[in-house]
Amino acid sequence: MEISNHLIKVIKASNLPFFNETDLDKIRKDFRQVVEKYAPDNLSDDRKRSILTAIEEHSSQHLFLPSFDTNRMDSLNENYLNMPDRLKTLQWKLSQALQRGPLNKEQAQPRKELWTFMSNHIMSFPEFRHFTHQAALKELKTRFTDPLCTQFDRPMTDEQFKQFKDKLQQSSYNIKHEIIFVARHLSGAAQQAYYPYGIGITSTLPFDDEVNQSGTTNGYVTLRFTSNDKFRGKRHELEDFNNSYSVFDTDFALQTNPLITVPADVREPDQISHWLDQTGKGDFGYKDGELFAVRGTKLALLKVKNWLEADAISNGDLFAEIKKQDKRAINVKNDIKTYHDQFPARHYTEYIGPYIGVLNQEGHLSVVHVNKDSFKDGINLNSRPRVRSSEIVDKTSESESRALPIPPTIHSVL
Repeated sequence: MEISNHLIKVIKASNLPFFNETDLDKIRKDFRQVVEKYAPDNLSDDRKRSILTAIEEHSSQHLFLPSFDTNRMDSLNENYLNMPDRLKTLQWKLSQALQRGPLNKEQAQPRKELWTFMSNHIMSFPEFRHFTHQAALKELKTRFTDPLCTQFDRPMTDEQFKQFKDKLQQSSYNIKHEIIFVARHLSGAAQQAYYPYGIGITSTLPFDDEVNQSGTTNGYVTLRFTSNDKFRGKRHELEDFNNSYSVFDTDFALQTNPLITVPADVREPDQISHWLDQTGKGDFGYKDGELFAVRGTKLALLKVKNWLEADAISNGDLFAEIKKQDKRAINVKNDIKTYHDQFPARHYTEYIGPYIGVLNQEGHLSVVHVNKDSFKDGINLNSRPRVRSSEIVDKTSESESRALPIPPTIHSVL
């Protein structure tokens, strides 16, 4: 089965700027290994054909490639940082599809009942503008017949079917507009009926890793893996520490709460500094649009527009730039640029925020991206760790700095 070659054609057609030929060869090898490990000798021709068709026609949706927009930095960042998770998720989906054979009559009946129930569910909502019942049924049928849609490519047990209906009833939808999203909501409810909160998925992976988050996006199953935590980073709301006594610690950036809060009894300016020095935690704070360093942390404003460009800066060059600029504060609100003239047809406004190099007191390098959400008023940051500066020799010549360690990029994750 030439599944891997078909997939590479799909990926190449999207012209993603962060994949080189070495990456594509690695992807091809990973998917070929899944096929070799899980494809049974007696796999029927019909099943082979359905899986190949799914790769050719639907793998781009599973990888969310149609959402990629080369003109938008937020689109580039999202696809770049999440692509390792998406590729591994697709490997898992493929391994599941290869292991499931044709359904017998007893197994096919519950699936038929599920389709009837979902069709009636769609028909219960009013049509809205050009969003018709027929269009919603077609969208659902695409997922329902796709062997890579793991939540539909097998029959539900009676208990799972009950959970599926319960989740639909518990959800609060805007009845007027539900016809637009109903196929996606049905897909999400089905996934939760099979794997509530991701329980059990790790044990079914075709590789050594751990699932730490699962869900659905646009009706397609999405998984996040522990192996990609460092590369992906973690987003935090800046308003969560918009004061003088809560600071962010980059060494804890990947944890749920990386904030260090100064106790109420030591919040005078001189007391705060002394307390932070004693605890040895906290790298910068945020107040009224400004990031300010604490405990001797050094900051630098990087001349890049996206994470791909930021990751192209070697650790040695990043270290040298931070030492050169040696900033103690950066007004990040002033550096959030607004772009909307280039997208008049879509009425889309994009806010491209600054990328900041951070060297903390412990000698650890990080890069922080501050950005404003395109759909919300809040400002958030994503902090991605690099290395300890003790691993970097402070070179000054260009040739020497190029030989220094490179940061973790998508190439190293793949």
